Amino acid sequence: MATKNQFRHTRRGRDSEDCERDGMPLDSARAAFEWLVTGPHPVCLDGRLFPGLPARRVPLNEVRDRLLRRRCPQGVRDAVWAHLVLRSRTEGATWTVGCVGVALPALTRIAAMLSARFAGEVTDIHAAVLAGFLAELARVDLTKPRIMLRLRWAAYRAGHTVVREALDAPVPSGYAFRSSPARADKSSAQVTGVIGRLRWDVGRPAVFRRGGGRHHDRSWCCAWPTSPRPISLPCYACCR
Repeated sequence: MATKNQFRHTRRGRDSEDCERDGMPLDSARAAFEWLVTGPHPVCLDGRLFPGLPARRVPLNEVRDRLLRRRCPQGVRDAVWAHLVLRSRTEGATWTVGCVGVALPALTRIAAMLSARFAGEVTDIHAAVLAGFLAELARVDLTKPRIMLRLRWAAYRAGHTVVREALDAPVPSGYAFRSSPARADKSSAQVTGVIGRLRWDVGRPAVFRRGGGRHHDRSWCCAWPTSPRPISLPCYACCR
C-alpha cells in the first residue's frame, strides 16, 4: 500500500509532467483550437461553398478530418485552405488559431521528427515549427496549388534551422572555457507572444460575436487555384 509520502511524490511528478506538456507551444495551440470547436456553437465553415463538403455548417475539427482523408480531392483541399488563410489574414486571431488547429497533425509530426534525436531543449524546435507556419501563413501564394504542402515545408525549414544552429554551436571544453552572454531565441519569443495574443483575443467574445451571438459570414468566396497542378510533388495525408 502506498504511503502518503509516496503518493505526494508521484502526484508532484505528474504535476511537473503536466506543466511541462502544457508549456509546449503546439500544446497551447491545440488547447486554443479545442476551445474554438467545443460547445454548442463551434467555429465552422459553410460547407455549401466547397464541393465535396456537406451542405451545412462544418466545424473546423471535422473539416480537418475530412481534408486528411485520402479520397479528398486536391482541389477541395486547396479551396478550403485558401478560404482559411484569407480569413486569417482579414479577421485575425480566431481564424489564425483555426488554421493552426487544422494543420496540427502535420505540425506535430514535423516537430516530433526534428526533436526525436535531439538531446537539447525541444521547446525551441516546436516554437520554430509553429513560427515558420505562422510566418508563411501571411505570405503564401493562394493562386498556386498545394497550399498546405507549402505551409508544411515552411514549418519544417524553420524547425530544421533551429536544429542546425544548435548542432553547430560550439561545445564547451575544459580548456580555456569562456562563458558567453545568453542569447534570446527569436522563434521561441515570437511564438510566446503570438500564443499569448491568440489566447487573449480568442477569449474575447467580441472576436467572433456580433450583436450578442456568433457571427457566421457566408459571403466568403473561395480562391480557386489557377495554376496547373504539378505532378512531381509528393502527396501525404498529413501535408496536403
